[in-house]
Amino acid sequence: MLKIRLSDEDLFGNEAAEDERQDVFDAYAYSRSEVDRFCDDARPIQIVRAYKGEGKSALMRIAKSRIDATRTNEAFSIDSNGPALSPDVEGTDFAKWVRAWMTSIMTLAAGEIGARIGFAWKDDAIALVELAEQNGLRARNLVSTIVDRLKSSAVPLERTRQPPADPAKTIKRWQKNAPDVWVFIDDIDRNFDGSKRDEVRVAAFFEACRTLIRQVDSVRFRLAVRPNTWTTIKRGFEGMSHLEQYLCDLKWSEHDMLVLLSKRIEGYVRRTNQLETIVRAMPIDDEQRLRFFVGLAFQTPVEWSGRERPIHVPLDTLSMHRPRWLVELCRVSSRHAAKRGAEKIELAADVFSQLDAFGDRRLDDTVAEFKVQCPQIAEVLDGFRAQSEQYLTADLLQLIENRILNHVPVRFPAGPQKVGHRDVAAFLFQIGFIYARKDYDDGSYEHIGFADQPSLLTSRSDTDSGCSWEIPPVFRQALDLRTPEGFERPVVSKKRKPKRVVVKS
Repeated sequence: MLKIRLSDEDLFGNEAAEDERQDVFDAYAYSRSEVDRFCDDARPIQIVRAYKGEGKSALMRIAKSRIDATRTNEAFSIDSNGPALSPDVEGTDFAKWVRAWMTSIMTLAAGEIGARIGFAWKDDAIALVELAEQNGLRARNLVSTIVDRLKSSAVPLERTRQPPADPAKTIKRWQKNAPDVWVFIDDIDRNFDGSKRDEVRVAAFFEACRTLIRQVDSVRFRLAVRPNTWTTIKRGFEGMSHLEQYLCDLKWSEHDMLVLLSKRIEGYVRRTNQLETIVRAMPIDDEQRLRFFVGLAFQTPVEWSGRERPIHVPLDTLSMHRPRWLVELCRVSSRHAAKRGAEKIELAADVFSQLDAFGDRRLDDTVAEFKVQCPQIAEVLDGFRAQSEQYLTADLLQLIENRILNHVPVRFPAGPQKVGHRDVAAFLFQIGFIYARKDYDDGSYEHIGFADQPSLLTSRSDTDSGCSWEIPPVFRQALDLRTPEGFERPVVSKKRKPKRVVVKS
């Protein structure tokens, strides 16, 4: 008989893909279409654009594993991150930054290649081995050990280790018989503060990668950046338009979330050797099979937005369409269900009961991620506490003026000296704390994010394009937000037209 242990911490896997055990990760890894693009050696650069928690690290890990498993001609992959790789350069000289990034990137690749050469006596190969030894990428070889032991007053033998003077040229000479090198670099914009220097730093990195693929045929770059960072540097540097062809946006639909959730539970069933007990009960239809696995751990369907919906729909909404947040919400809900002795996770009893603490952690995540851009961000977000979840533009700006700027000395280190309400609103839109909502005559609506229309709230001629503004559901419970009508916000919200909110100072 199948047994889903709701108290098992491994039920839904790790929230952070980079920290997951390989066997567990392989059991539930979801190979989206972006993985094929990342593994295509005909594409010298691929850049995934996604916010924290949207699956960049998982995409990188899946692609890297596939390349390592199916490599030809001894091709291999290496990975690093922006902070570890960033050169130490002052100022905003773009060309200087590009040259520094090229050296840093190719030194990383050269060091890894040197670690793989073993004994080699050609000048280039020796230089790469020496570099690898310096960077700690391989154990010291026998020759190094012997030579170091010969150092003494009787035998004054000295050995000087020098990195290749020009790593790019070194690799180019070596590449005639060398394999392809796949370079995976994540978090290139970590702690991006929006300053001119930071804009130059990040834009120069991408320009350096683009330059290197023209110089070194054997290098393939797989990179990640946040949408708001990309939009910012694209508007400031003309050369970024040439890289648009290499971009792919990592967005998650309701169906994507269903697949992800189903694979997590199926992976658990496989790891616990229980698949045989349910194989005859599994539907043949793909969609029904996905829902079958979700139903092993969740009570589904549920009442949501006034009608019956499968459980993955509210989970997708409440996690703000981010896989990492979805997994965490499932884990804490599962833990709660286990404590009350339930056999399955229920929306009202287990998921809703976790929204206060879950929302608090999402607020903490947002503060940690963007504090460098606005040191007072925690107080700014708290200014919305017990207010409305939806606003017309005038009401949003009035609230910011009355509840935030009149009390908090908000500043943006890389922004204007005098901060106004539109500056704060634009910042909140950029970081995803609010999104634009476009309502249509037939009662439908769509949400618009900063990457979709970055000019909103900053354009002098068209501030909002007829949109209202909404705070995502993930933050609403933690901030005790009200509906636009002024009532206490229900857990399940129906679609509605925005009404004017009277904001008292």
